[in-house]
Amino acid sequence: MNEAAWEGRHISMYGCGSWARAVKQASLVYEWRLEHGLGLDAQAMINHLAQHPEAEGEWVADRKLLGLVLWRTAWEHGVLLDEVIMADGVRYCTPSGAADLFRDPLPELAAHLPPKVVVGWESRLKEILLEHAAVDLATCHSTRPQRRLGYRVRELRATSGWVRGDWPTAVDLAHSAIEKADQARRGSRWQVGPIELDVAARVGLNSAPMYDYPPTPANPDHPTWLQRAHRLTDLATTLHAVSNLLPRDHGGFITPLGMVFDTCAGVFAALRESAEEIERLWAAERDEPADLDYWDLAHVPEPVEQQTAAAEQLVQTLGMYLRGLALKD
Repeated sequence: MNEAAWEGRHISMYGCGSWARAVKQASLVYEWRLEHGLGLDAQAMINHLAQHPEAEGEWVADRKLLGLVLWRTAWEHGVLLDEVIMADGVRYCTPSGAADLFRDPLPELAAHLPPKVVVGWESRLKEILLEHAAVDLATCHSTRPQRRLGYRVRELRATSGWVRGDWPTAVDLAHSAIEKADQARRGSRWQVGPIELDVAARVGLNSAPMYDYPPTPANPDHPTWLQRAHRLTDLATTLHAVSNLLPRDHGGFITPLGMVFDTCAGVFAALRESAEEIERLWAAERDEPADLDYWDLAHVPEPVEQQTAAAEQLVQTLGMYLRGLALKD
């Protein structure tokens, strides 16, 4: 394999080299294991570290070792990091497979990680890889695409129950901000002025949604996930921009409408990283896929779809609220 070309593909696709991508993805997979997969809440982790301070160093080393497993798997198969099949890395997490893991070529920053650095790392990482691959190994791929590392990471980012996937809390906060703003106005604790009404109109939720990017396929009645996601992330950008146009109260604090805009923007912006990843995958297609629904199924995990649907419901609620502002005297 042409190492320079392979490395160049990573830089082109992810904006970083193969090792940096491997460490990033491995860290998220490992953190999910600590917080969600093992059911360890924050206090339990603090208590564990207090009793076993060596665990922190072990976790740091395990993240890098897992990154090396993913990097080696991608290298051996000649694929990008996000295209790695999780189960393919299991063979390196055995005493015999470790020899292959640490042979040349090695990423320069990983060369200082010999197998003896952390006792028992093979069994721990093997368990993690099999856990993340379990659903895929039990899936009939004649009806569903095979999931790869990038897919799994997007799935984790949208899986509630841990800090990085806590989008339901963000949605609840946004709905709460709308409700509190409405109560403040009804209770005369907040007066809506002409500037705020003008800014609310600029958000542009009075017309039918536009699903115009990517420009193809052009079917507004059945947009792809990527078109839906871009509408939401564009709305996040708009809300952040118009929020800066709002007046502050006498204490210099943000008004209730500004809080509505900022919390809603946070919900929509949470889809940006997955949207950027999937956009790069879409751009890499030479021809428009014949089955767009299947393409979405292959790249958009169910938790991401659920997150998107919740964000779209929030758009409807926000639109109704902003229209109500203009109708009230």
